[in-house]
Amino acid sequence: MEIWFQKLIDVTAVARTREMFNEALTELARELGFEYYAYLNLQPVGTFAVSNYSPEWQDRYFSKSFSEIDPVVLIAKSTMRAFTWSSENTRKVRSRRVRQFYLDAAGFGIRSGITIPVATAFRRMAMLTIAGTVRNSVRWAMMMKRRESSHGYRERTSGPAPGWT
Repeated sequence: MEIWFQKLIDVTAVARTREMFNEALTELARELGFEYYAYLNLQPVGTFAVSNYSPEWQDRYFSKSFSEIDPVVLIAKSTMRAFTWSSENTRKVRSRRVRQFYLDAAGFGIRSGITIPVATAFRRMAMLTIAGTVRNSVRWAMMMKRRESSHGYRERTSGPAPGWT
């Protein structure tokens, strides 16, 4: 995992174009067994996003203002720690809009992932998510737990949340 993080740091330092960034993040997501990635930089005057999610999902996400209800975004903002997430238990969600969000995301193959929040300038936040099937999220949650116990820091493992991430 440390090698993967070093590759991520290297990619952000050397990618000169959006296309280079796109290609590198797609490859990094695949190395971990995930199909998708999304980098989301949340700003008060707009959101910058780079992702390999389908254009239809990205259009839907922004047109429906899903970043306001996306549990992954909300957890990232509140914890500022890396965490895994899954949409397996969406029936427990009270909000009809959030349940519909889960269904929509799952329809585009976004069911689980790992999200890494990043503090940016002026107390803002960006986040990188790699996402795909539930199986991968469970595997990585176990690896992150082992890493937590061996390195003395905590990552949060969340419940339902198939968002943008």
